[in-house]
Amino acid sequence: MTCVIDLSPLNLDWPLAIRRFQKDIREDFFPDPIHYQDLLRNQGRTADFLVSVSAAFQPDTAASYDIPKQNFTLRHAIHLSPVDRIVYQALVDRLAPEVDPKLAETVFSHRLRDPSAEYMFKNNIEQWKRFRAAVRDAARDTHVSHLVVTDIAQYYENIDFRKLKPQLENVLGGSVAKEHQACVDSMIRLLKRWTPYKYHGLPQNMDASSFVGNAFLDYIDRRVLRLTAKYFRYMDDIRILATSEAEARRLLMSLIVFLRELGLGVNARKTEIVDRDSARWHELMAQEDPSLDAIDVLIKSNDHKQIQSAVPKIVDKVRRLILEGKTGDGPFRFCINRLVTLRRYMGLSWPNLADVTASVLDLLVTRPCDTDVLCRYLAVAEFDASLESRLASLILDEPRCIYAWQNYHLWVLLVQRCIRTDALFRRAHAILETSTVDPNLSGACLYLGSCGEYSDRTAIKNRYSAEQPYPVRRAQLVALQELHAVEREPLFSGEREEPSFSNLAAYLDDLGDPVYVPDPPPVERDELYDFTLTVY
Repeated sequence: MTCVIDLSPLNLDWPLAIRRFQKDIREDFFPDPIHYQDLLRNQGRTADFLVSVSAAFQPDTAASYDIPKQNFTLRHAIHLSPVDRIVYQALVDRLAPEVDPKLAETVFSHRLRDPSAEYMFKNNIEQWKRFRAAVRDAARDTHVSHLVVTDIAQYYENIDFRKLKPQLENVLGGSVAKEHQACVDSMIRLLKRWTPYKYHGLPQNMDASSFVGNAFLDYIDRRVLRLTAKYFRYMDDIRILATSEAEARRLLMSLIVFLRELGLGVNARKTEIVDRDSARWHELMAQEDPSLDAIDVLIKSNDHKQIQSAVPKIVDKVRRLILEGKTGDGPFRFCINRLVTLRRYMGLSWPNLADVTASVLDLLVTRPCDTDVLCRYLAVAEFDASLESRLASLILDEPRCIYAWQNYHLWVLLVQRCIRTDALFRRAHAILETSTVDPNLSGACLYLGSCGEYSDRTAIKNRYSAEQPYPVRRAQLVALQELHAVEREPLFSGEREEPSFSNLAAYLDDLGDPVYVPDPPPVERDELYDFTLTVY
């Protein structure tokens, strides 16, 4: 069913939404092979285009895929086209300055940095530290004896739009301004269009949804805070301090009831009531790892020599965590992300990291949920022939890496590293010839287009269909950029009316040399600290 929405009266800030979209895509579940440069290289033209279609905007159909979580469970991720995502961001940008000041002070996640800042939120690492510090400070009260620890199960997937709409209106205030009401109404219509579930399910891993989720949970925050001031939340991670075990149980019971009113529930496996005298209490109340704080101080210094001095510290920390088997903990993700950021900062000296790289390759089998983080490291790591062979085997030895999301990242990495083998070509063609349409197909097409020859690209062209999901079509069109324009034209002509494809052909034609998956760009000194916002 066609969905047409008039966005023209809403006074949306398209340039701001585009800039925030550009920052937000850096840690996408499914990174675009060319980082949407066809839309971002001329942001003024993209903004003009959005203005031109805003009076009768037609959202695309979203794609949805399963992505591995910890312990080999799955989350369902809704993947939006870039134009739809910019529209979603613009609607949230219009509401955020009104909503954020009304959220509880004890909520630390995804708080608005500044109404006009390119990074939408305050630094996540700093906010996580403030969250933990606030809990520690409140626990110093000698009357406090117990701590409730819990988080919300399948948070984004279970947000019900029929409950979200009145909750957003409630946070905005009893008399919602006309333009804010129109933003809420438009956003709810879009969410219903994108979800595969009809009435629930936010797109995950994007700033707009993070903010909407915060506003949705304000209902829970306010209800619990009427019972106790010692309630704290970071995303779906909740802490409540109590003066007795009985009070802790009552507060947990109330929280569960309030969540049920929104169609949500707690994760039983991650729920506990912790006694003040227990070892678990001291673990939860421990200060941040001083070695990680010291690394951050050096990175934030904006001084090249001090930044260089962070390199051996972070390398030693990574090696120690690998040796101790602590690769599933937050500090390891922190170190890997910081290591990637520093590798992308030019002019630093590095030791040989072959041992780290080998361990990261092993983790792709045992920690598939961390594939995106691990592949970001592998994209900037040094490789020798043996490491290249081990990387290729992850695709070829299929039972080791079974997730389509994971294999997309691996194919993209093989393109970045220019690893070519006959076995990989045979595997990519086998995927192309199946009827399965998923991210694995996107990655295989990128590999054949980048590393293959005319016959490989022709095979992609012959399998192309406008009925395939948006991300698959986009990957295939990028993969076909070296075909002669006359051969590509029939495919592109059928997509020119699609907002997310309209500039792609021109962008690819303007490239001096073909670019399938560009190398990670350098990180400038003033962006080092904010570039990776992963919480640890």
